[in-house]
Amino acid sequence: MPKAMLISIHGDPLARLGGVQSGGQNVYVRQVALELQRLGWEVDVFSHWQDSAAKHQEKLGPKGRVIRLAAGRREFIPKDELYHYVPTFVTELKDYVGRDKGRYDIIHSNYWLSGVAGLSLKEYLGIPQVHTFHSLGSVKARETKKEGLHLLRRLEAEKQIVQGVCHLVATAPEEKASLIRDYGAHGERITLIPCGVDTKLFHPGDRHLSKALLGLTGKKVVLYVGRQEENKGLGTLLAALEVLGKDNPCFFQDVHVLIVGGDVQHKNHLEEELLARGLAGWVTAVGAKPQEELALYYRAAEVCVVPSYYETFGLVAVEAMACGTPVIASRVGGLKFTVIDGVTGYLVPPRDPEALASRLARILSDPSSALHLGKAAARRVQHLFTWPRVIERLSSLYDKVRESR
Repeated sequence: MPKAMLISIHGDPLARLGGVQSGGQNVYVRQVALELQRLGWEVDVFSHWQDSAAKHQEKLGPKGRVIRLAAGRREFIPKDELYHYVPTFVTELKDYVGRDKGRYDIIHSNYWLSGVAGLSLKEYLGIPQVHTFHSLGSVKARETKKEGLHLLRRLEAEKQIVQGVCHLVATAPEEKASLIRDYGAHGERITLIPCGVDTKLFHPGDRHLSKALLGLTGKKVVLYVGRQEENKGLGTLLAALEVLGKDNPCFFQDVHVLIVGGDVQHKNHLEEELLARGLAGWVTAVGAKPQEELALYYRAAEVCVVPSYYETFGLVAVEAMACGTPVIASRVGGLKFTVIDGVTGYLVPPRDPEALASRLARILSDPSSALHLGKAAARRVQHLFTWPRVIERLSSLYDKVRESR
């Protein structure tokens, strides 16, 4: 039975979603680990031990484990600081493999920090390494206009990963193009395999019942799901809501906006901002929700808004579409691949509250069109983004890379 080592230093697959440092990557790593087991793989996921209350080792599926390593500090460390702990993480991982006498056939590293660790382990264990970036420093630099030592260090590390790994997985065409343009990657060493969605959990359902369960009967629901970071564009959504309120003072009479994600501190800060903007009462911050509950929120919504400044893939958009909910998203990165403008939702320029407000008004005022968009969205997910489709391609890539060694 083949065995895979997944490395996801800052993205523990069993961490609670919606927090400061948990999101799409956590979901991706967890589902890859579970789906690989369905195809006959054993899987160990190595992550940083960022929650001191968590166990050192936990089961993840029948033939999978999550193994947490302290890297010198068994506590939460912001991912921008984790680079300094990668060498210790690698040392602890090597020690663990030595004690466990584990044999691995392939490494799949996730995010640049894990890619750096993977390069050392690739040489140490003599096995191939596949890498998924999840986000790229070059894209972040362009979109945020931010600079600094951390970004320079990241860009250099990402170049080394591109040159050193056996194969790269791009989750969207835009990411593949960026890898070739910004890092000099060779196209034949990149395979496009999108992220998947669990359609047993995320699927269309009764919208009226979903609203009733959330206490929102009779309301048109607008949904935002994600961390409350600047690059996720929540400020753009709030500004768009202000525009709609000014243009039509009666707008909020039958509309309610739900903000899902963030920890208690972020929730308190957001509630203060809603008061300052005059949106309190119409917009509710409900905090982070587990995947099982999140599906209910998607099904209750007329539209899900993903106003990110940049997004390598955009898993929230695909989860919403799987539930038959149309999406209004920024015309950036992977969102241009997942959301088809005018077919499964709408694409708008990033950081443009007026454009977002216009599309929101349109989709909320035309239920028939919204229903049509939602049905097309669910069909697109079934065609491209189900986990069985995704994992078969990923497992085949693993086999191809192993055979080419």
